[in-house]
Amino acid sequence: MLVAVAILPAMAQTESVRTENQPDPSQYSRPYPIPKYMTMDELLALAPASAEELSITYERMIETIEQWTLPDEIVAQMSQEELNDLMCLPSNFTPTNQFDLKEEAPQEQQTRGTPQTVKVALIVDDNMLNKYKYTNPYAPFNECMQWAETWAKNITAYANNILVNYSITFEIEHIAYWESPNNVGYEALLDAIQAVDPRGIGDSVVILMTGQFDGSHAGVSNRGGRHFVMGVAIPNVPVDRLFAHEASHLYRCKDHPTGVCLMSIPSQLGTTQYCDDCDETMKLYKNRLDHYGVAQCVGYSLYVPGFVYNPGGIVGSIPDNNMASIYGASAGGGGNIVGRLDKAVSAHTVHVFIGAACATTVYVFVSSDNYNWNQISKQVVPYNQYMQWVNCGSYSGSFEYVAIAAIREGSYGACIDIDSVWVQSTV
Repeated sequence: MLVAVAILPAMAQTESVRTENQPDPSQYSRPYPIPKYMTMDELLALAPASAEELSITYERMIETIEQWTLPDEIVAQMSQEELNDLMCLPSNFTPTNQFDLKEEAPQEQQTRGTPQTVKVALIVDDNMLNKYKYTNPYAPFNECMQWAETWAKNITAYANNILVNYSITFEIEHIAYWESPNNVGYEALLDAIQAVDPRGIGDSVVILMTGQFDGSHAGVSNRGGRHFVMGVAIPNVPVDRLFAHEASHLYRCKDHPTGVCLMSIPSQLGTTQYCDDCDETMKLYKNRLDHYGVAQCVGYSLYVPGFVYNPGGIVGSIPDNNMASIYGASAGGGGNIVGRLDKAVSAHTVHVFIGAACATTVYVFVSSDNYNWNQISKQVVPYNQYMQWVNCGSYSGSFEYVAIAAIREGSYGACIDIDSVWVQSTV
């Protein structure tokens, strides 16, 4: 229903606030269709990374060839066909578990929530295409690119089966061809592809699949970032598991030396499961690559006697410990904060990362124009609730603004912290 403006009085304007994970939405607008296939130079022109993004220092997660190569005793028992399967080559691949290094009881995979599609800006290099040209030396360029796309989709197919527990699906949206520099190492290749911000073309991540060897690396990624590099033509390396492992670093999982876990270097070749710590990390950050969050705080209001602290803390789609707070000193006190999403959406659910020091009545509204508001939920956040994601309702129409209000009413108080907001399609 359309809500009277009494609960949402005129907003006091605040300084615009953005985080490193939320670029200026104007970057998304393009006056022409974005091609599916392009060169690396074209990709860089369409989606250049901002100076702010390039200034971020990420923790590098490095996978070595030694860590990811199957033991000789396992390789000796495998046929050439099975060894080709490890690389997920188009003529060989079927999305099933190819080998086991230890007996492990099968675990039924259950999705957790609505699927999260992670759109990929894929970069394939000349060395990857050479795998096809070696046996098809006269194949035209487009044929080689189509084969590389099929190969890449094969790799993601099984990786997605691993990530299905978190409702995550990687989907290749755009493909760029790159004559990558040789003999520079995977870390230098990662430095190079960081010049691309995938959000500039509506994607979420940039992945380089390379056919070159640097003698030591199987893959390298930015933990908590949006980029990784992986070798796809290294003998006796299961590239689908390597993809899932590198992708997990983007969700802030770390490598660790003990336990049975895909992220545990001693056991990553023998399991597709996650340990409890990595499982919790994946659940917490499963939506971090969805860039439809609050890009800007556009205002706030007080319900006297009430206070609003750090209203810009609602910016972002992932928890970052930079929190906004609303407090009501006595009956009727509290306030509201209004954020603008980084693009208008339609038929979406609003999720708020929220905690409460006392039981608090919280209202959530959406608007397409920051003037006419529709209430989508009213709920009591329980006393002493730790920070967590709360489903705050859905709206079938379009909206670009989200308002969160807390009011001290009845027997409830008003004291909440809000870290971030993100929206999820209901379709």
